[in-house]
Amino acid sequence: MRIVRFLTSLPFLYSIYTLMSVGGMVLVKRTFPVFKLAYAQHGLFTLPTLQLAVGASLYVFSFLTWMVILTRAPLIVAYPIAVGLTMSTSAVCAIFILGEQLTWSSVIGVGLIFAGVMFLTKIG
Repeated sequence: MRIVRFLTSLPFLYSIYTLMSVGGMVLVKRTFPVFKLAYAQHGLFTLPTLQLAVGASLYVFSFLTWMVILTRAPLIVAYPIAVGLTMSTSAVCAIFILGEQLTWSSVIGVGLIFAGVMFLTKIG
């Protein structure tokens, strides 16, 4: 019973949503250039095709998780939390996985998003 409660809790659902959403986006972003080349040379049945399909599937399942979150939390709270989590996790993954550069304006922007989430959810 405790496991079911944990698996349907909002913190767990937000975590799953964020991991699947960002994981799917990063996998698609990282794989797509390789996919185009592999498709041109070897056709559809390649490892990059599988990676692209997994990334797209993760993104679709994140949307389904988002639907569950919306049934359990007010939109005015759920949306800022989801956006804040996905933006900050995307930024971290872009830096460490994709090798993208972080600018000061990005840091300030993510900080402002977190401040907004805290105000909207009355955490701060």
